[in-house]
Amino acid sequence: MITLKKTPTKKEKFQIVATRRIQNALDHLTALIKCANKDKFEYTEDDVNKMMKELKAKYDAIETQFRDGLENGSKKFKF
Repeated sequence: MITLKKTPTKKEKFQIVATRRIQNALDHLTALIKCANKDKFEYTEDDVNKMMKELKAKYDAIETQFRDGLENGSKKFKF
C-alpha cells in the first residue's frame, strides 16, 4: 500500500516556519538580556538607547510588512 504525503497548506507552512523563526528570535533576545548584567558588562544610557532604537525600528518594519500583507493588495492610489 502506498501512502501519499499530504502537501502542507500555505497556512501550515507559515505556522511551521514562523514558529521556528519566532523561537529563534526569542532565544537571541534572551541571550541579549544576559548583556544587562552590570557585574560582567559596562554600558551607558546612550548604548541602551541605540540598542532599543534599532530593536524598535526592526519590530516596526516587521509589523508593517505583515499588516501590509493582510491587505492583500487592496491599497489604492490616492492623492
